Amino acid sequence: MRPAHSTIRPATVRRTAAKVLKQTLAWNDYGRILTTKRLIDLIVLSAALACSLTAVVRRFGFGCSHETARKAVYTNLAEWPELTQQLLNALYQIGAKTLVRREWVIAIDEHRVPFYGRRDTFGVTGGQKKHGTKYAFSYATAVLVHRCVNARRLQRRRRVVIVCC
Repeated sequence: MRPAHSTIRPATVRRTAAKVLKQTLAWNDYGRILTTKRLIDLIVLSAALACSLTAVVRRFGFGCSHETARKAVYTNLAEWPELTQQLLNALYQIGAKTLVRREWVIAIDEHRVPFYGRRDTFGVTGGQKKHGTKYAFSYATAVLVHRCVNARRLQRRRRVVIVCC
């Protein structure tokens, strides 16, 4: 018998994420062109493609400049504690409260992208010299590991930290 495959498509995930974020985030329109729906679509598309707002606006033609899009997002963003609570509420709406009921293994990976500009730029940290510079932007990714076999395999990889919650 054939194994059952997931029928969830990327468009369905993007649509669901946009719907939940629109309900959770208290965002307003920014001018005539950037409505709340377009702003949320911009954020979701940027996250789905793992690229910057500038790249998404230039590539998909949102009808405004990348600077206008940046200002619109910056104007609508809440302070860190409030934004964190809003995003947690969005996760809970999808059904993530079930994740709280048991222990999970999470794989966290740190990424460093070399930076060649001014050292006092926000988000730039120093570190080991690599690709002609010792400065880089740092960000982390986290993945929920479902099986212990995957956890053991991930532990052997360099720069991956296994944390039990």
